[in-house]
Amino acid sequence: MSDEELAEHEKYAAKWENDEEDCRNYLLNYLSDELYDYYSHTYNSAKRMWKALQQKYDTEEAVKKKYDCSRFFNYKMSENIRMIVHEIISERIKVDDQMQVAAIKDKLPNSWKEFQKGLRHKQSELSIVNLMARLQIEEEARKFHVIMESEAFLLRWDLLAYNEPYENHMHTQMAT
Repeated sequence: MSDEELAEHEKYAAKWENDEEDCRNYLLNYLSDELYDYYSHTYNSAKRMWKALQQKYDTEEAVKKKYDCSRFFNYKMSENIRMIVHEIISERIKVDDQMQVAAIKDKLPNSWKEFQKGLRHKQSELSIVNLMARLQIEEEARKFHVIMESEAFLLRWDLLAYNEPYENHMHTQMAT
């Protein structure tokens, strides 16, 4: 190897080491303190660190997809189904409309049994948008019903409280 070739090779090696160190530092810079400590002491090359991070987060992404699907099929009315569906779509998991509708119908709470029966006996297919609208209408109707019941209770309570002094007064007059 000539002196020129050796100088060129050393220049290339120095650039490689500098780029390697820059890349490693860029990776470490974006990690939390705990991860920084672990990866800076465990991996001395940017390529190995990158592969380890990629494997870790690819695995976490796969687990998240499974978790989102599981949440969809274990959905209860207390959770926000739209958020779950959005998360599944963002993971690019294909779930057709009828499967979503069937899953939601099956997961309605016991207090919604009559509503659920009504949905099951519909002849036409129900889209997810129509189902969400019907669920929202039913939920609003239930809230309104609860409000009306509580107002009726308060009205009866007020009437009892209002009539009580009158009844006590009548009893004392009759006694005399």
